[in-house]
Amino acid sequence: MCEVGLSIVIEEFIGLYDDPHRDKRGNVTAAYRCRSDTNETPVPREEAAEVGTFNSNDLPEMGFDHKQIVIDALDG
Repeated sequence: MCEVGLSIVIEEFIGLYDDPHRDKRGNVTAAYRCRSDTNETPVPREEAAEVGTFNSNDLPEMGFDHKQIVIDALDG
């Protein structure tokens, strides 16, 4: 179960994001393209303040390099 309360199936590894300037805490992100294996509605858990779905042509503001990660996932 992921941080938005969905059971998921991993479809593809997108990449490892480790630019030292991406996050002052030094975090590294491993990104995967996933899909839900149920019809559940996403619900934020303790790791996520909120959750939503968005049209890929109208992405919201995102922190760090998360928009690039989404773009990489959509191009893959």
